[in-house]
Amino acid sequence: METGQCVSGCYQSPRSTESEITEKRIKTIKAMREDLVSFMGIKEHISNRETSLCVTKLEEARMWMGKLLGKLGTEYPYPESMDPASKKIEPPTDMPAEKKNLFCESDNVANLKALRAAITDMLSRFNNIVGPIADGCNVLEIISIQQKLTEANMWAGVALGNMRGDQNK
Repeated sequence: METGQCVSGCYQSPRSTESEITEKRIKTIKAMREDLVSFMGIKEHISNRETSLCVTKLEEARMWMGKLLGKLGTEYPYPESMDPASKKIEPPTDMPAEKKNLFCESDNVANLKALRAAITDMLSRFNNIVGPIADGCNVLEIISIQQKLTEANMWAGVALGNMRGDQNK
């Protein structure tokens, strides 16, 4: 029998090491944090309470992802943030290299629908990577991220519903 084959003859790929798996998760979460910055661009197109709450929830999801990255072993990116003697303010981390524009200038209904689809996709991608890391020490971070993304999606839906109401007037 060849190496990598089981008794039934099916091929089993060599398993990634735990550190390789963790690195892939870290890379995915960092990319999601970058995407969230792009999602927050909705505030440049729509200025109302519901959209502001949606952006707040996206910001909170991004912060909780940062906490989860710390739990996964990434170095704290703001070492001087707790030192009152330091005048340095570190720049934000996991920012996109270039600005991604998900939204168009004139169609706010389409913008909110695009945002909701992007959030739903992100939540699905996030849920695909969290199963194996959902041990006892990461549960708060994972649930918080899922909750904040869901709430952001709900607030975008409320904003969309309000637009429908405005159209019917």
